[in-house]
Amino acid sequence: MNKVGANNEFEMVKTGNGYAADLAATTNKRLEQTITELRLHSSQLVTLNFAQDDTTEATNNLEKTIKELDKQNKKLNSRIFWLTIITTVLALIQIIPILIKLSLWK
Repeated sequence: MNKVGANNEFEMVKTGNGYAADLAATTNKRLEQTITELRLHSSQLVTLNFAQDDTTEATNNLEKTIKELDKQNKKLNSRIFWLTIITTVLALIQIIPILIKLSLWK
């Protein structure tokens, strides 16, 4: 079994029709193997591109969701702030008559 290539990695195809025919057959076999490998790798790249597109879409959706939740959080914080102000004012209104009664009771 003869090997060709820098590292003797390709098997030499024997046709029985001379060295030129053997070399052409070996080249054809290696080209077929290369095309098969390229098709495999290109299908893997297509899969990676789809995965990248899905990841990009998911990231964009997550960003939109975070922005929407941030707006809702700002509204909720504003409502809680104003409810706290109103509660404080009402508490002060209730404390004033009690303090007046305590001061008159003495």
